[in-house]
Amino acid sequence: MAARLPWVRRMVGHREHEAHISAWTMLFTEHPGATVLVGVVLDDGSYVTGTLLSFSRMREDVADREITLRAPIGYRAPGERTLTELPDVGAAAISARTITLLTVSYLRE
Repeated sequence: MAARLPWVRRMVGHREHEAHISAWTMLFTEHPGATVLVGVVLDDGSYVTGTLLSFSRMREDVADREITLRAPIGYRAPGERTLTELPDVGAAAISARTITLLTVSYLRE
């Protein structure tokens, strides 16, 4: 319908309709050229943070996908208050199945 009503298309903009892309794609590509910092709370209560390295680009928001983060990788164990940088860890892969909350920050360089 929006294609038939030019004024609706102008109001919505020319961005691909959100129904055709995953939430991850929307979040991770919101600011092209920016460094994407990711923080995730896992289902055991732990927290992991790092710079986005890659993500599954499946259209559907399914549990069988993952994100990868590059160093520095921060980790906070369940019930702890201190975030620790994991030494000698260059990257980490995190399954969507274990993520309960995902936050994104964008850094312009």
